[in-house]
Amino acid sequence: MEADLPTIVALASAPGRSGVAVLRVSGPQVKLITNLILNKKQLIPRMATCADILSKDGEVIDNGLALYFEGPNSYTGEDVLEIHCHGSPVIVDAIINSALAAGAVLAGPGEFTKRAFLNGKLDLYQAEAVASLIDSDSEFAAKSAIRAIKGEFSRKVHNAASSLTSLRVYVEACLDFTDEDIDFITNPEIKENLANLAVDIEKIHAGMLLGKVVAEGIKVVITGPTNAGKSTLFNLLTGDNDAIVTAESGTTRDVLKQKIKVGSHGLALELLDTAGIRDTTGLVEQEGIARSRQHLKDCDLVILVLSADSYTEGDFQLFLKKELEIKALRDVVLVLNKVDLLKTASSQEMQQHPNSIYISAKTGVGLEKLQLLLSKLCLSNSHVGDKVFIARKRHVIAIEKTLDHIKKATVELEHGKAIEILAEQLRLAQNYLGEITGEVSSDDLLGEIFSSFCVGK
Repeated sequence: MEADLPTIVALASAPGRSGVAVLRVSGPQVKLITNLILNKKQLIPRMATCADILSKDGEVIDNGLALYFEGPNSYTGEDVLEIHCHGSPVIVDAIINSALAAGAVLAGPGEFTKRAFLNGKLDLYQAEAVASLIDSDSEFAAKSAIRAIKGEFSRKVHNAASSLTSLRVYVEACLDFTDEDIDFITNPEIKENLANLAVDIEKIHAGMLLGKVVAEGIKVVITGPTNAGKSTLFNLLTGDNDAIVTAESGTTRDVLKQKIKVGSHGLALELLDTAGIRDTTGLVEQEGIARSRQHLKDCDLVILVLSADSYTEGDFQLFLKKELEIKALRDVVLVLNKVDLLKTASSQEMQQHPNSIYISAKTGVGLEKLQLLLSKLCLSNSHVGDKVFIARKRHVIAIEKTLDHIKKATVELEHGKAIEILAEQLRLAQNYLGEITGEVSSDDLLGEIFSSFCVGK
C-alpha cells in the first residue's frame, strides 16, 4: 500500500441507536488524528483506554474507550484506531465529523477489508468470506464463512496452485530443448502429476458447489396438481399466511418465495410456492405454470404434494414422468396431504417412495416429521461437515474454467505434439485459479466485490 493513501473513518457497528457504537479509523494519519480528537491521550497498542473524545472545536463529545492497533499488526495492516462510544447517532456523527476535520475521509463500502487484502492480511477469497459471514442467515453458513476466513479453503487453492506452478516450470523448461533429440514431456511423472492435480481441482469444485448452495440457501420448490394443498403447506412451513388459500382451483399464479430454517444446523431453505400444474386454457394460469416448470429445472429439492384421500401410485409415477423427468428420485419429497380426510389414518409412510410422508397441512399433523425429513435430505445433499466452505458464483466459474484448461492440457499431453499449447493451457489454468484468491485480479473486479460490502467493514 502507498503511504499517501487517505486515512479513512466509518461507523463499524450497525447504524441506529444502541448501547455502544464502534467507529474505526485506518491509515497513515491515525496517530495525528488520535492526538487531536482524544486530547493528546497516550494509547498503548492493543490496550483499551478510557478517554474523552473531542469535537473539532475542542469540546468533549463523549467519554468512551479507545483501542490503538499499530500496523502491520491490525485488521487492515495499517495503523488503526477504534473508538467505542455511546450509540447515539448524534454522538457518532459528531465524532466522525471531528475525525474528518482532523484529516480523515469517509470510507467507502468494504474499504477496510479491501485494504486488508491489498496489504496481504487476507487473500481475496478470505475477504469475500468476511461479507458472507456478515450476511449469513444460518449457523451453518456462519461456521462455513469462519473456516474460509481462517484460510482453510485458501490453503487448498494455494496447494493446487503450487502443484500447477511446478508443472508449468517443468513444461516451460522443456520448451528450451525442443530442438534436442530428447523427449522430456513423455516423462510418466508429468502425466501422473497432471492427473493428481485434476483430482484436487475436482474436489475444490465440488466443495465450491456445496458452498454456493450454503451461501444462497437450498432452493426447494413446492409443486403438484391444483387443489392438493400446496399453498396451505407453504403457509404452514413458513408460519405466515402469505399464500392465498381457497377452494377454487388454479388460484396460485405468481411464485411466492420465503426463507426458512431447518435442522439443528439452521440450514437456510428458499421455499417456493408455485402454480398447480394442469392443462388449462387460461393465459394467466398458463404463464404461472410455465414459471413453475422453470423453477423445477434449477431447484435443489422438490416437494410434490398430492391428495392422500385420492392418491394412487399411478398418480405419482405419472407426475414424475411428465413433470419431474429431470429430477432423481432422491431429490423428490412426496407429501400426501389431507390425511385428515382419510377414514383410517395411516401410521406407515408410503413404501413405494423412500421420501414420502403423510401430513395434514390444514391441521398441522405430520409437520414435525416433514421438517425432520427436509432437514435430513438437505443436510445429506449438502454433505454438511467441516469440508464445506462459503462460495460465490464467481468462484465456481473460475474453478470450472481452471478445470476446463486442466482437461485440455491432459488431452494435449496424451495426443498432441505441440508442447507450446500444453504450456499455454497450464498458464490459463493458473490464471483462473489465481482469480479466486486475488493473485490475478483487475481493478474492476475488486471494485465490484468490495462495493457489495457494508460501510465500516
